[in-house]
Amino acid sequence: MSYVLYSYPDCASHVVRMVLEEIGAEYRDEIVQLSAGSFSDKDFLRLNPRGMVPVLADVSTGATLSETGAILSFLAEQSGRLSPDSSDAMARALYLQRIYFLSNTLHADAQI
Repeated sequence: MSYVLYSYPDCASHVVRMVLEEIGAEYRDEIVQLSAGSFSDKDFLRLNPRGMVPVLADVSTGATLSETGAILSFLAEQSGRLSPDSSDAMARALYLQRIYFLSNTLHADAQI
């Protein structure tokens, strides 16, 4: 699959970029310029009505996802490399723990 990651350098987009690289996904990073008002641009608001990044767009389907945790979960499950068998409750909980750490803690602590 091929994706477009709508991002900004100093935000949670970094952890999405890390996972895209880890799974070897083909993607293009589209930097959304805060100073240019891109977040309130009508075209961008069609991708995410909240006007926030990151947003991941699937090039083949046009589907978009926002919210870092949801994007990370999708990529992990779509790749089949990072997510566990859903029938193992503990493995699934540990997987979610890593997703939440990446999306909530790592980004906040690193201020990247």
